[in-house]
Amino acid sequence: MRIAGLFLFCTMVAVSACQSQVEDKIVLINVEDYDKIKISKLISSINMLNPKVISLDIALPEYTGDLSDKMLYQALLNTKKLILPSEISSEGLDYHGNEVISVYLTFALEFFVPRAKTGFVSVKVDKGQTQIPRQFIVWQKGSYSEDIYNHFSVVTAMAFDSLKASKFIRTHERMVDINYKKGNRKFRVFSASEVLKGKLSVKDIKGKIIMMGFLGPGDQDKFSVAFNSSSNKTDIYGLEYLAIILAQVLENQ
Repeated sequence: MRIAGLFLFCTMVAVSACQSQVEDKIVLINVEDYDKIKISKLISSINMLNPKVISLDIALPEYTGDLSDKMLYQALLNTKKLILPSEISSEGLDYHGNEVISVYLTFALEFFVPRAKTGFVSVKVDKGQTQIPRQFIVWQKGSYSEDIYNHFSVVTAMAFDSLKASKFIRTHERMVDINYKKGNRKFRVFSASEVLKGKLSVKDIKGKIIMMGFLGPGDQDKFSVAFNSSSNKTDIYGLEYLAIILAQVLENQ
């Protein structure tokens, strides 16, 4: 009994350690009151520290070809593995009663450099509102084609570890419960000013997944979510939501 109990304890410790290691590989960068020039400088600074993947939860739908656009394009072009966001919206039913799905890019098409990949960050529901649910959609099939669109966090996981991401897709249904770990998931977070002032080291970034998006100050892209079955809710930012799903995919939970 003691041996069995010790084995169970060690297994639980190993699983916990594995989960913390996964979360340690995900770094969040707060872009704050971003503009294209600041974003390009952030990406360039991070690229110098050799991340494995950069994923951007940012909407930049306009491209005019000015200096800021060219700077951002060059920074994106220099990123080895880049994930950009899209959104999926239900347009209702067609005359056959089938749901019509539309995919919208949240970046201007001109910013989609050759190595970039895209995944949907959210699903729009009634009246254009975005909700953070208890489940997330792993993949979505196109309305009139065999095209498969994957969730942003799944695409990010695929760029980081294709074997783990593929196994998650293969062993899970299309809809998966989100493991918020009762709000106990922890990710390292850096501000834009910390990045631009050179306060990050290679150790902070090298070989890791860098997720960039808005983390305050303010309520932009902030949502309420229940971490457990109770009615108590906690506010989290959309970028945190995407990081939680990413960690879950890499843990294959």
